[in-house]
Amino acid sequence: MPKSLRSYRSLTTLNLKSIPTQKSEETILATNATSTFRTYATRKRKYSETLEAKDMVRKFLTSQYDIVQGYKVKQSVAAILKAIFKKYGDIASECVFKTVSMRESILEMVCEVFKQIQTNDITTIISKMGEIECNVSDAEAANINVSWLRFDLKTNLKWNKSQKRVSFAYENESKHHFG
Repeated sequence: MPKSLRSYRSLTTLNLKSIPTQKSEETILATNATSTFRTYATRKRKYSETLEAKDMVRKFLTSQYDIVQGYKVKQSVAAILKAIFKKYGDIASECVFKTVSMRESILEMVCEVFKQIQTNDITTIISKMGEIECNVSDAEAANINVSWLRFDLKTNLKWNKSQKRVSFAYENESKHHFG
């Protein structure tokens, strides 16, 4: 075989050997591009789903909350907080916590305590007296103006103690007469 033909053949053979390598590289590149596109599409879909989920949560949460003088609180306590603000002003204005979310949580707790005290359900108040006392103390520690609530709480405590004394005296008298 002439030398030029041998060289051609070796070149052809080399090219044939290198073509699969090039194809595999192209296949890898195409696979990487496809994979990147799929990853991008998946991420975009997940991001879109996340935005939709966040929007649904936001709509749900905003439907559960009301804004009272700049504080976002549960609808169940919004009317109470409005009444408190109307009578005592912004009781959280001197709060040691600067974030609104912390103030909102404490205000909701104060409203819940107020609601419990106002129920006049003595058994509930007595059974939750320790928790109520702790909540009022926490609000005071946060520098929330709850002096008015403390007064109501002390009034209830005095009333409860007098009721216990009356109940105890009645029980002793009943035992004495019937025992």
